[in-house]
Amino acid sequence: MSLTIGSNIASLQAQRRLFESSTKLETVFERLSSGQRINRASDDAAGLAISESLRTDQRVFTQGTRNLNDGLSLLNIADSTIEQLSNIVIRLQELSEQSANGSLGSVQRQALDEEAQELSQEYTRIIRTTKFNGRSLFDGELGTLRLQGGYGLNGAVASGLGGALGNGVLGGLSTYLTEGLLSNGLAVGDLNGDGNLDIVTGGRADSPEAQVTIQLGNGDGTFSSGGSFLMSTSTAIGDIHLADINNDGVLDLLSRGSGAGGTPLYVSLGAGDGTFQSATSFDLGTLGELALEDINGDGNLDVVSVGTDGGYNTHTTVAFGDGSGSFDVAFSRSSAFGVDINQLALADLNGDGILDLLAHGDGGLLVSLGNSDGSFGSETGSLGGTLIKDLELADFNGDGALDIVLTDEDGTAILSGDGTGNFGPRQDIYAGGGVTLFLNDLNGDGIQDLVLGDTPRITVLIGQADGSFSLSATYSPFSGGTANGYAIADFNNDGVSDLAYAGTESSDGILGIRLQNTTDGIAPLLDFDLSTLSGARQALPRFSHVLDNLSSQRGIIGAFQSRLASASNVLAATTENYAAAESRIRDADIATEAASLVRLNILQQAGAAVLSQANVQPQLALQLLSGL
Repeated sequence: MSLTIGSNIASLQAQRRLFESSTKLETVFERLSSGQRINRASDDAAGLAISESLRTDQRVFTQGTRNLNDGLSLLNIADSTIEQLSNIVIRLQELSEQSANGSLGSVQRQALDEEAQELSQEYTRIIRTTKFNGRSLFDGELGTLRLQGGYGLNGAVASGLGGALGNGVLGGLSTYLTEGLLSNGLAVGDLNGDGNLDIVTGGRADSPEAQVTIQLGNGDGTFSSGGSFLMSTSTAIGDIHLADINNDGVLDLLSRGSGAGGTPLYVSLGAGDGTFQSATSFDLGTLGELALEDINGDGNLDVVSVGTDGGYNTHTTVAFGDGSGSFDVAFSRSSAFGVDINQLALADLNGDGILDLLAHGDGGLLVSLGNSDGSFGSETGSLGGTLIKDLELADFNGDGALDIVLTDEDGTAILSGDGTGNFGPRQDIYAGGGVTLFLNDLNGDGIQDLVLGDTPRITVLIGQADGSFSLSATYSPFSGGTANGYAIADFNNDGVSDLAYAGTESSDGILGIRLQNTTDGIAPLLDFDLSTLSGARQALPRFSHVLDNLSSQRGIIGAFQSRLASASNVLAATTENYAAAESRIRDADIATEAASLVRLNILQQAGAAVLSQANVQPQLALQLLSGL
């Protein structure tokens, strides 16, 4: 190596080596202090891109695990809620079983019914107040529970909570011929004790005969023919009712005669197998529309009738039942009020604990307040001259007094009651009307909905929180036919109300069934009555169906819980593997970096020493020059 003064190549080389070792030492210090092998893109561009992708996936899957855990929390609340609902239904079954015991009297059954009704209200309250993060679980708001446990559609986990809650929409029409009879009225009840609702339609053939047809329910919304029989060969049927009039727990059949043969009361005692005994007739005077209630509080059903003769005289009749299927007139009155009665209702209109009578028809509305002896006071009228086709009673404004919703020639309206038997003013709610009107909470929101039945169409109005009604849909009863008897009940045991109607199509009697469409949720318990022996026995299988539905729904929730637990475990394992993959790429190997630190420290010390020696070399040249 030459000795020069102008350039100190050895020093420059030593400086470069020392700079390299210092730079590498800085990198080692950074890796050891951060724990990361890659601290900037220049450290490993490809590795950084891969590790960032892995880190993103890891964080997404971690959030997905939290999402699934939130879903599990929701399902745990739903599961515990259904457990409590099941306990309520089990208690209702116990009360029904107790009330169905023949050794109890009406007072004891009334006490059992009061507890049962309170439990039913609590059942409804639980359904409507069970929420998670502000979202109701069982009122239809939640729908399908969708949980995001990863990327895109493939990362979603979805399931419904099961159950059935009506949405106010009626499904397709199923029809059944009623053996060539022209249907005139319809009654619903469990005739053969199998827990499924059956249907009785009344009608007439070409001759004036009181004949009925029985359709036995299969429990799934379909029906099988139960045959037909004659109640009378001299009169047609005016209307039909199913009730337990001899207190044996079996539904019996009552019908009013109509036509030239007079208006006798026909009673056919039920056999409990879907058949009835031969009819017995009772001449109770001029009968009109019938209502069955225990008027005198003796535990036996009585008959109340209001009718109109050809001279528009109103005839009010009360016949007390003796508990064996026989009736005797206890009260009768005729008055020239000028109202052609076509329907009546019994309710406590003035809050005195006694049933009052509400009759309506062509000419207006008649109110007769009840007396403690089973008779009724003088009629008072309203809406004179108005043809009222049908009405229902309910407290629409929450003031504790019953109000009237009616359909007449001017449309559908509500009349507010004042708690004394007076009603008004009129509040129109829908321009259209119908021959028949039903109140029912179809969608389980706690607000009464309206179903209007008419010859050309069926109209469903959904009640709103502000007291108004919105049109849901209209349906044709039959293709080219008419309907003149309606009933709302649960025909497929899903806990949701369905619609049945009887009428004519092409001169044939026909029964139409429309099942209500449902969404996931839990419907409030349908109306029941444990204050009577037959009511308790009718309620027992219904509660069994409710409990079966709750158990099935709980099974759906349990299956979803199991699925979410598995999905959460998979996500946890995936997150762990992604974290390990990122660590292999991004994390520093401490052992390797420690060894590099020792090596680089030695190189730096050696470089500093060499640089010091290299810087001395130019002085040697000066010493040589000084000796010349």
